[in-house]
Amino acid sequence: MLTEYMNKKWFGLVLLIITFLFLITFMTVGGVSAQPKEIIMKVGYPMGATPGHPHYHVGRYLQKRVEELTNGGVKVQLYPQSQLGGDRETMEGVMDGTIEMAWPDSAIIVLVVPEIGVLNVPYIFKDWDHALRVLNGKVGRQLEAKCLAKGIRIGGWSFSGTRHIMTTKKPIYKLEDLKGIKIRVMETPIYIEMLKAWGATPTPVAWPEVYMALAQGVVEGQETGIAAAIDMKHLEPIRYISLTFDSIAIRTLIISEKWWQTLPSDVQAAISKATSETTIMLNEKIREAEDQAVEIAKEKYKVTITKPDLGPFREAIRAIYPKFEKLVGGREIMELVLSVE
Repeated sequence: MLTEYMNKKWFGLVLLIITFLFLITFMTVGGVSAQPKEIIMKVGYPMGATPGHPHYHVGRYLQKRVEELTNGGVKVQLYPQSQLGGDRETMEGVMDGTIEMAWPDSAIIVLVVPEIGVLNVPYIFKDWDHALRVLNGKVGRQLEAKCLAKGIRIGGWSFSGTRHIMTTKKPIYKLEDLKGIKIRVMETPIYIEMLKAWGATPTPVAWPEVYMALAQGVVEGQETGIAAAIDMKHLEPIRYISLTFDSIAIRTLIISEKWWQTLPSDVQAAISKATSETTIMLNEKIREAEDQAVEIAKEKYKVTITKPDLGPFREAIRAIYPKFEKLVGGREIMELVLSVE
């Protein structure tokens, strides 16, 4: 009797274990989903460290919307002020899948997709609205396809502001005043050629290192947007801003294609919706911030603003258009941009 009782007890225990293992397998593989693994989305960008820059607010909006639309399934981690590296490092991180999303200047993407350099050709856009029509049309679609082939998914085309020449030692009243001045420039051929055409000495410096380069005299100026310079405190060593309006900078929201392909379709849809909303919001805020940035530069930092005659600046650029055509993959894409009404 005791043996029979023990056999029944062991049989019941084994049956219980088998049932438990079956349920675990069923929950993780079959019917009822197990607790899903948390998806992390790191976003790296060089600005937005302070509430004075649009990226501060827009970054938080992106974080909020992605987490809302995925019901908390995606946790967004923001890394402003180049915490994950400069534009080049974050772009490369996106390409190899170690960073899920970044906001680099489109000018740095030319290192892997030369054609995108057409967006950085000085004075190629007539105004903000013309730039949007180009980006949301045939040119934008062509560039998106070329980026995707390199592992970069475009999450949205957004502005970063208009770019100008800023100097530490002397004001720029006319084109000749730039002759021989060492100007910090991004590591991109188009901006380097632009400064050469203007007679300056282009000096590539990584964005996180620009403040020290200006303060220590490694460079005597830079070419960038005013809001970005304020955000990074560059206007402490900068004394003069020359409103050259040489380009409307495009800061592209990019997504790692390697990471994207690991996501369920509903998560992809949610992120696409969030990035689209965020891009529209950023474009509006950047345009609003332009005039405010000039006033802050004058009132808070006591920077002298000059307004040179842009005719000679434009003529010098038109003279080297053939160089730009070679850099961006041919005349066709430049003509396509210029033909957009």
